[in-house]
Amino acid sequence: MHRHERGDRDKPVLYVHIPKDTDKPTSEWYADAFPIAKWVYRDVALLWRTKEILKKQKRLKMPEEARLLIESVFSNEETIKVPDVLNSSEDEAWGKMMADKSQAEFNKLNFDQGYCQLSSNRWDEEERIPTRLSEETNTLYLCRWEDGAIIPLYNTEKDFMWDVSSLSLRRSALNSIDYSDEIQSAINTLKTQRRFKYDTLFIVFNIDKMELTGNDVNGKEVMVSYSPNGGLLVNKLEGNR
Repeated sequence: MHRHERGDRDKPVLYVHIPKDTDKPTSEWYADAFPIAKWVYRDVALLWRTKEILKKQKRLKMPEEARLLIESVFSNEETIKVPDVLNSSEDEAWGKMMADKSQAEFNKLNFDQGYCQLSSNRWDEEERIPTRLSEETNTLYLCRWEDGAIIPLYNTEKDFMWDVSSLSLRRSALNSIDYSDEIQSAINTLKTQRRFKYDTLFIVFNIDKMELTGNDVNGKEVMVSYSPNGGLLVNKLEGNR
């Protein structure tokens, strides 16, 4: 695409990567082509309409045709028919949006009152309330078990050693780790500190081995490993795939 006029140049071309163009898609039309992105773009009906209007127009002429493009996809009037097999995704996406809206209203507080019980009976001055409606995550703290104590993996910066030794990960990928009574007792002591009170998981490696086993949210065993170059890896074990 060309943002500026700079003399003679080839005609700009916009390439759109789409699933197979067919008049009879299956319910997995989008998922088969984009198995990861399907979890982000759940309303396949919108994607179908987008594909159809771009195929028809064969161009993006902005801003002159912005209304045409937007209303062709989002208008309540069905100007572009969606195959019946894809309509369920639209219903599910709409249902999730309304549920998220209801949850947001439930968590909303009165700004004049601040963060306290007076602004909402869902809030507490010491409570953690999510600010995003997304998959739950844990803050993981990478540590070593050394001389009977839990030590942050990166402890050269004394004031920020827990911060630089932390990262976030989906709770569904790694939900729990079983430790010896001695290590678990040390973890429980750390969790009395306010910063570790909510949504934390300690990854405590032995000093000579940077891997251990844990469990995902379904109780399936996973291998957890770490290296400075490769970062944290969480892989399902062969028998649990």
